[in-house]
Amino acid sequence: CGLKQDISTAHMCQAGWFTAKRQQGQKLSWRERIFEWTVTGLERRALSSAKARYVIAVSSSTRDDLQQYYHRHDNLRVIHHGVDTELFHPRHRIEHRQALRDKLGIRPETPLALFVGNALKGAHVAVEAVAKVPGLHLLIVTGSRTDDIQAAIERTQTADRVHLHPHSTQVERIYAAADVFLFPTIYDPFGLVILEAMSSGLPVITSRIAGASELITPGVHGFVTQNAWDVEQLAQHLQTLAANRGLCEQMGAAARTQAEQFTWDRAARQTMAVYQEFLAQKSQ
Repeated sequence: CGLKQDISTAHMCQAGWFTAKRQQGQKLSWRERIFEWTVTGLERRALSSAKARYVIAVSSSTRDDLQQYYHRHDNLRVIHHGVDTELFHPRHRIEHRQALRDKLGIRPETPLALFVGNALKGAHVAVEAVAKVPGLHLLIVTGSRTDDIQAAIERTQTADRVHLHPHSTQVERIYAAADVFLFPTIYDPFGLVILEAMSSGLPVITSRIAGASELITPGVHGFVTQNAWDVEQLAQHLQTLAANRGLCEQMGAAARTQAEQFTWDRAARQTMAVYQEFLAQKSQ
């Protein structure tokens, strides 16, 4: 977007993303390699330059990546994303929960895990983990290709328990239908869907690689895995919540309370404070 800005907000660290893909054994296409070579170089130049007096990272993990890959250390601040706590609210369960479940053929008492986002962030792993928990259903909401998901469904023989839903502009209603949010992403600077799920009153199971996992206290708001695609560990956490509805609801309520602290107004105030600090230094 530019190479001479005074303040940048980094929503991504391309070098971190491509490293994560390679660590999971994923081969880059020639298009991805060209993108990595060009865009990562420009991003490194923009964010490591002394001309960018301040850099705002959307999570501590993103900050760490900027330090590791781009050697950015000075005036590096962390400001987490926010969430619309009114749009993503547990009260939607009253109006929308059973309507979607009826459409999918899921009974009221059946535990339902939810994955929302790009399928490359571990949707097929979510299928494999759910397959190990008898009686648990999985709803995947994605606008991306589903080849890997379909292959996982066939491999695990879970066609009767895994439901696919296209991208939705009313995803808050879909959160209302679920009991737990499952997001085993291999890399995510933040992962706004995590905070949306928490705000909707869902316990979250995700990997430490997701920036928003910093907002989760394991055993209180959900669970955080060390290895993003550790199917056995994911299944163990899913089993714990699927077998104990009371614990699931307790964690969901705690997740909602935690999410209420992270509003967009808060993010805006913190961002404005960085701009004001820069202007104050510039006027001296």
